[in-house]
Amino acid sequence: MLFAFLFGSDKFGDYIGRLAMATSALVADSPDVSAKDARTVQRRRVARLAIKLAERLVMWTEEDHDVAKAVWASAVMDLGGASYGTELVRLIGKVYSLSAYQFLGATDSGVGMPSIAKWAKGHYAHMQRSGDASKAKRDG
Repeated sequence: MLFAFLFGSDKFGDYIGRLAMATSALVADSPDVSAKDARTVQRRRVARLAIKLAERLVMWTEEDHDVAKAVWASAVMDLGGASYGTELVRLIGKVYSLSAYQFLGATDSGVGMPSIAKWAKGHYAHMQRSGDASKAKRDG
């Protein structure tokens, strides 16, 4: 809903879900919704998005790579047609990649590759600096 309002499209719902900001706006910061409830809603959002991502990856894991690439290319074209779609697709890709690297680098993930974790931290810091620079340009 927030993306439909801001960008004229709700096509990104399966990729980002309902953001905490939108959820907060829907409940109007009701005193009936505690911080614990908000964290529960966020965990559920993340779980739903993870399930949808896993469903999109099934084709690749079943080694039907050509079909997977065709489906993903079609999705990119569809999403890219939305207002700011290309930029959002790139950003979502960066966030998903960074999250994967962080997971692979976390010792409690069972994979535990610390060198990837260091890379992800550096990459995250670079993304933040880049975002700050963009914001400064926009505000300046």
